[in-house]
Amino acid sequence: MGYSDVVKSVKSSILSTIKATDSFGDANTFADYVKDLSGLSYPVAFLRLREDRHEMSGPSHTFHHLIWRIEVHSKGTGTESDLNNIISYVGEIIDQIESDRTLGNSYVQTTEVTRVSYSWRAVRSVVFYYAFIEIDTQVIRVSA
Repeated sequence: MGYSDVVKSVKSSILSTIKATDSFGDANTFADYVKDLSGLSYPVAFLRLREDRHEMSGPSHTFHHLIWRIEVHSKGTGTESDLNNIISYVGEIIDQIESDRTLGNSYVQTTEVTRVSYSWRAVRSVVFYYAFIEIDTQVIRVSA
């Protein structure tokens, strides 16, 4: 299978993994750019491809570290329970990834959560919470 097909396959597997959680589904999980967030129901998850690190592994095999960022957005009023909510959303996604590190994809050798960072922003009476989950999907690809 060619490069683009493998990467798209991994992207699809990650989206399916996120959508398998209790809090995320087709209506609030995206890999595309959403310009207007006003009509969305929170929480929301966005998948972003960050980079691809290549390693040769023989004459016809390439080992890839596909680095992805899952952005989780939530909103509240600034209470401790709002913070607990975003931590719970992140936990759902990480637990789902760790339940099958291959993500049900034959190209994925393993998936590692490498970092989670949190942020927030207050706008008038609303506080937006953000979590950024960085994952490394380790993929083997055989040249055609």
